[in-house]
Amino acid sequence: MARTGAPLARVRPTHSDSSADRRSDRFLAGLESASRVTFVSHIHPDPDAIGSMLGLAHLVETCLGKPARLTRDGMISRSY
Repeated sequence: MARTGAPLARVRPTHSDSSADRRSDRFLAGLESASRVTFVSHIHPDPDAIGSMLGLAHLVETCLGKPARLTRDGMISRSY
């Protein structure tokens, strides 16, 4: 998921919630000092696991401007 080109602008919340109260802001704050982020799925991930990793990688790249990598182990399987 690493992007090339100009760095992305940091997204600011537009609502009145305190940023310290939002889970996504706490998640991103924990990654502030990282130079890059790797997301690892469980073995034989289902589409929901892949979608969650894609969403988190997008959040990291958009809000922090840091490269994100996705990994998986095994075939992507259907959720039943």
